[in-house]
Amino acid sequence: MVVTSTSQTQVLLLVEDNPADADLVEELLELAGDNRYTIVRATRISDAVEKLNSQRVDVVLLDLRLPDGTGLSTLQSIRATDQQIPIVVLTGIDDELLVMSCINAGAQDYLCKGELRPASLRRAIGYAITRIREVQFREMQETLTRYRNLSNQTSQTSVTAALAGTGAVRDRHGGMFTDLI
Repeated sequence: MVVTSTSQTQVLLLVEDNPADADLVEELLELAGDNRYTIVRATRISDAVEKLNSQRVDVVLLDLRLPDGTGLSTLQSIRATDQQIPIVVLTGIDDELLVMSCINAGAQDYLCKGELRPASLRRAIGYAITRIREVQFREMQETLTRYRNLSNQTSQTSVTAALAGTGAVRDRHGGMFTDLI
């Protein structure tokens, strides 16, 4: 298991039913010098869904051939459980059509086990997390902009006045708002 004692440690959910392949992934991350992940294993989709529902997970590394799911349905099961989780597909299936289907279904990357190298694995996981965070950040900025615009357009309402500290609320409780200004 790859673990560090820093607060930077992230949880990687490795959904892989083949113990040798799971061990290989851990070894490749160690070889890549990537010791920022706590690896949690699941051998079935049902186990992965349970772990996603019961603990914090930062990224999923997903095999497409599992005892209780095969192909695109495995990805769809994970995506249905958590819409925001970064997913990297790691499989022995080298099929360009399947690659595009997985990306269209929400995977951030697709790696073939036969071509896997330490640096490419580390890079794919890191990029997947970064891509999701960038999307979340942009969505948060857009939401804040909408709220600011809404607040500016409705600055005369009593609710906005109470939240913004303007109007009668500020006049009645001036001491509360002096620290905010």
